[in-house]
Amino acid sequence: MNNRLFTAPVKRVLIFPAVFALLLLIPDIRPACSACSPYLGDMVINEAYGEGPYSSPFVETRLMDYTLAWAVSSWYVRTCHASGNRNLCEDNFFNPGDKSEFYISGNPYFVFYPGNQMMDLGGMDITIRDADGTVIDYLSINGYDYQKGACGSVDDNSVTIGPGIKGAERLPDGTGEWVAYAESGANHEPTPNGSNDGSLVAINHYRIYHPADALTCQAASVTLRACADEDCASSFAAEATVTLAPVSGWAGGNVQTFTGESESILLRHNTPGSVTVGIASASPMATNPARCYQGGAVSDCTIDFHDSGFVFEVSNLTACQNAGITLQAVRRDARTQACTGDDGFANQENRPVSLATSYLDPPDRRTSLRVNGHSLPLNGAVAIPLDFDGEAKTTLTLHYADAGKLRLDAAYAGSGEEAGLIMAGSSPEFVVSPHHLRVRATTDATTLLNNAASAGVPHWPAGEDFQVEVAGVCADGTVTPNFAAMTSLSAPAGNPAAGIVTGGAFAAGDYSNGIVSDTAAYSEVGTVTLQARATNYLGSGVDVIGSTTVGRFTPHHFTASVNSPSFATACSGGSPGFTCLGQTFDYAVAPVITVTAKNKQGATTANYAGAWWKISGATLTGKTYRTVTGALDLSGLPATDPVISGLGGGMGLLSFGSGSGLRFVRGVPVAPFDAEIGLEINIFDADGIAAEANPVTFGAAAAGAGMAFDHGKEMRWGRLAMKNAYGSELLVLSMPMRSEYFNGSVFVPNHADGCTSLPLGRLILFNGTTTVGGEQPIAVGSGISSATLYDPLVAGDAGLKFSAPGSNGYIQVRADLSLLPWLRYDWDGDGAHDDDPAARASFGIYKGRPAVIYMRERFR
Repeated sequence: MNNRLFTAPVKRVLIFPAVFALLLLIPDIRPACSACSPYLGDMVINEAYGEGPYSSPFVETRLMDYTLAWAVSSWYVRTCHASGNRNLCEDNFFNPGDKSEFYISGNPYFVFYPGNQMMDLGGMDITIRDADGTVIDYLSINGYDYQKGACGSVDDNSVTIGPGIKGAERLPDGTGEWVAYAESGANHEPTPNGSNDGSLVAINHYRIYHPADALTCQAASVTLRACADEDCASSFAAEATVTLAPVSGWAGGNVQTFTGESESILLRHNTPGSVTVGIASASPMATNPARCYQGGAVSDCTIDFHDSGFVFEVSNLTACQNAGITLQAVRRDARTQACTGDDGFANQENRPVSLATSYLDPPDRRTSLRVNGHSLPLNGAVAIPLDFDGEAKTTLTLHYADAGKLRLDAAYAGSGEEAGLIMAGSSPEFVVSPHHLRVRATTDATTLLNNAASAGVPHWPAGEDFQVEVAGVCADGTVTPNFAAMTSLSAPAGNPAAGIVTGGAFAAGDYSNGIVSDTAAYSEVGTVTLQARATNYLGSGVDVIGSTTVGRFTPHHFTASVNSPSFATACSGGSPGFTCLGQTFDYAVAPVITVTAKNKQGATTANYAGAWWKISGATLTGKTYRTVTGALDLSGLPATDPVISGLGGGMGLLSFGSGSGLRFVRGVPVAPFDAEIGLEINIFDADGIAAEANPVTFGAAAAGAGMAFDHGKEMRWGRLAMKNAYGSELLVLSMPMRSEYFNGSVFVPNHADGCTSLPLGRLILFNGTTTVGGEQPIAVGSGISSATLYDPLVAGDAGLKFSAPGSNGYIQVRADLSLLPWLRYDWDGDGAHDDDPAARASFGIYKGRPAVIYMRERFR
């Protein structure tokens, strides 16, 4: 690299060894405005770096027009910064041949390393200039603009670099805005000779695949490939343009553009002799020289063209299947220059033609190509006797139990009167494709996931990884070990509907011995047609496809959302509301669980419906009602509980009921307590798929945590009590009958009871001779009395009264509580609370003063 260092004005010129430094010592004046170069934008300043831990200071440029790579030697980069009251500038000339001071990569980066003193990021500017000194690109750093001229929009290129920041770069690479490094010092690594955003991958070298021999009457087939690495395991993914040598003879011209690997490019040479093929120039440029390959081996890039030889008519083949191709011995017709049948081979038998296989892609020599039943050697050639017809043609039967891109080479060396006759020819490249792709899905690389039914095993959770194996195979299932291609997985069909397959996009490099495997997942319930496809295998236009039915898939888990159920308080008219022990109570709002089938990722599996729905009463377990105090009698619950109903779309309802009601077991009297009732159930389906949080619960058996009651959850041990009544036969007689509850010590009036209904018909009246219902009048002595009461009770009081009969007598009264068993009591003292209350109403008998306990007459 040539350097030119100067200030202004000129006082003296100093010539230094190896560099040219021009010092101009005059008062500081701004240079004349620089016009725009005709190459404006063809090269840009891409990165500027000051002294730091990763690199010496540098300026990186990027060539945007690759075709100018060989024209930059007269261009240069000028860096300027303030030095005292003067401006110090340095010119750095491009010199592609001088790699001692800077280097040119396989892609268009040119890196300059000015001295530390010339890279003052505190204030400097940089220009790229052509041979005439006009500006190709410009950058101002921190407002320094000594070189700023009148060159359109590039004069606006500027960047501010803060203290501690070591450099700036374009983002995106080559075309983006200038930005300072995001972090300072060692925290931000520069990228000399590389893209700032990782967008460009270098070309390691170009490869030229060509035949060793060709005919003057037939074009030779040549293929190009841009290799991204030394072994050409992967191709350069962007477009590349090359200029081929020789200049003439190429179909479509010697400038060819392709991506990765080209189609066949035809080279014609009409006179016998050798032609050397090569790449004169390329865009992008490659790091290493081009390499030629013939028959899978490195060659000297030479094609020998002959006036006579062999031509083939061949199409793409299918592995393990016989296919006929045509071989013809030809010579150049002197008049038409076309290939015609060689009379020397017409109607000849047992002509010993040597045949050899060129393994092009992949170059691995694993399997022999069979021709007319003969196995060609993996390396070298073998002579096969061939019979030619009147047009000097013969049919060859090919059989290849593998896959790949091949070329068949033929040669004949004359003897006897044909001594010195050399004939050769190569077939066009042809591709042998597998018959199909074998697709296998397994749970563990052993157990096949091949259940196409809606029940049974095997089954696998939706969204969970399973193993997928894809192999290129013959029709009989024989694996073609050379097969490797970019392979996609898809789900073209599913039962009951297709979901989404994730994973399983295989690169060609993932294959080993014709087989590739990796994990994949399926998003839905049911079965899926898993299809593997290798599109346009080796450029043949053939899509190699295979599919299999994979299943059965189940949900990975269930989510369960619950409503807010509540019980109906049996007696809600008073305050507080209450329910008696032994009294049934129902749900005001019944519990409902909404079950949703989910895959591993939490998405709903909408296919979990119909025959694929596997939740039933038999699969649910552990349904339990729990309480803090007391025991529940659940005998009234429905036989089917919960009721299961599908909503479709992977959802369903579990609806609970109370049937004829729940009730607390009524034993010995106990103090009132709050009913804290919890309900739980385990959700499973027939495949053992579980809710993510079993058991699913409503409320809990804990203080204040039970399911709600709509008007209070207090439970009371109650009874209906009656007392004897005495009074005048001329007055209405009130008989005490009231609702009571046990408060923990004694029975007290239940003033909150405004619910108990005891119709008159539930009273049994007996006058000693006659029994009637309470709704009927009854004889008392010579009179009649009728009963009345409150229905329902009022503040716990029945208000039972009998009309005045006008005659002495009594009425024996019993309340039939067969419909209100929770109000019965052990009135007879036998230990069983199964007795109805009873009392006597007596008319015409004075009951005495309440204050007198005992009175008797004295007799003398």
